[in-house]
Amino acid sequence: MLIQDYGLKKYPCCSANYHAIDAVMALQSKFNIEIDNIEQINVTFPSQGDAALKYTRPINGLEGRFSVEYVIATLLINNRLTMEDFF
Repeated sequence: MLIQDYGLKKYPCCSANYHAIDAVMALQSKFNIEIDNIEQINVTFPSQGDAALKYTRPINGLEGRFSVEYVIATLLINNRLTMEDFF
């Protein structure tokens, strides 16, 4: 397989997180939710859609890239995701 074109990732984490990230960003944009008012977050995936997201309690940045819990919490706290969030 040859690389035909280059590109940049949309977010600095596993792409299995992308739909959840986009959903949280859309909700934040529309409702401006205060983080202190959030009691629970439920994320659903199609069958095997979260297979790469193996870490529910990551202990380092690499694991954080593969944790929807970490990614969504970081996004809600910082209102963005950066490379520094995963180091």
